[in-house]
Amino acid sequence: MSRGVNHGACHRPRPKSHNALLSAVSFRDESGYPNGISDNALTLEARMVGVADVVKAISSQRPYRAALGIDVGRQFSYLHDPSPVSVLSLTSCSYNQAMATRILLVDNAMHRHLFKPTWHWKSHLKGIETRVVNLPSGQKPPDLTAFTHIILTGSEASIVNPKPWFETDAKLIREAIDLDIPILGSCFGHQMLVYALSGPQFVQTSNPPEVGWANIEMTGADPLFDDLPNPWPTFVYHFDEAVDPPAPWIKLGKTQHCDTHVLRFGTKKVWGIQAHPEISSRKAKFFIRATLLMGRKPSKHIFHALRHVPPPNNVADRILKRFLEQ
Repeated sequence: MSRGVNHGACHRPRPKSHNALLSAVSFRDESGYPNGISDNALTLEARMVGVADVVKAISSQRPYRAALGIDVGRQFSYLHDPSPVSVLSLTSCSYNQAMATRILLVDNAMHRHLFKPTWHWKSHLKGIETRVVNLPSGQKPPDLTAFTHIILTGSEASIVNPKPWFETDAKLIREAIDLDIPILGSCFGHQMLVYALSGPQFVQTSNPPEVGWANIEMTGADPLFDDLPNPWPTFVYHFDEAVDPPAPWIKLGKTQHCDTHVLRFGTKKVWGIQAHPEISSRKAKFFIRATLLMGRKPSKHIFHALRHVPPPNNVADRILKRFLEQ
C-alpha cells in the first residue's frame, strides 16, 4: 500500500538567485531560453549576471582568439545592456572584487629540490587559495582569468642570459596586465617585469651584487609601502638588476648600490621588489649557507653576509596585505 505524499511540499519557491540565473540567459528581444522575457521584465539581478557573463566571455582567452581585456569586455557589456544601473553596478568595482582571492604563484625556480621560493611565499599566504606553475620545467600557464592576483618568484637563472621559458614568463605578464590582474614580482620576478614590459636592454649584471641585508629607502609614495618604516630592512640576494627602466616605470625605493629596488609600472597594479621580503632572517641565513655549499660565486659577498647579525625581516605580511587589497 503506497503512503500518501504531499507533492505540494516539494514545490518550494525558487530563490531569487535561481530566478536571476534563469533570466540572465534571456535576451532583451524575448528570444532567450527558457522564459522568453525581455527588457523591463528582466530583474536587476539578472541584468547584473548577464553583464558579468559578457565581460568574462570577452576578456577571457579562447581557443580561437587571445583575451581581449577587461576594458573591451566592458564596452561589449554596454552593447548587451546599456542600462546605467546594471553597467555601473559592474564598473564601480574591479573585476577581481567579484571573485574570491585566488593567487597564481609563478615559480621561476630551475632546481626545485634546492631552491623553493614558493615555500617562502606560501608561509605568508595561509588560508588563501594558491596555485603554483613552474615555467622552467615546461609547465603551461593556466587560464589567468581564474586568478585575482599573481606573484612572480625569484630564480637561479640570470636575466641577462635568456632561457627559452623567459618568453612564456613575459607573455604571461603582458596577458595579466591586459586583464588588469595585480602583479607582484620579487628579485628575478622584479627583473622579469622590466624585461617583459620594456625589453632586455633595461636589465644588467649588478656591480656590485647585493648579498645579505640592506635598508630600502623609499623615494616615492605608494599604498603598498606607505605603512612601512623608512628605510625598511630586508634580505637581498641578487647578481643582476633593472637599470633605468623607461616611462611609465616609477622608481619608488633604492639602496646604496641599486636605485631600482622598488618599481611600479605607471598607474597599473604592477609592482617589482628587487629584495626578498618573503624570506625570514632565520631562513635567509640557511639560504646563504646553502648557496655557499653549492659553490655560488663570488663567495666573498656571501662570507661577508654570514658575518653579520641579520635584522628582523618582517615586512612581507604588511606588503602582501596591501597587495591583496588591490
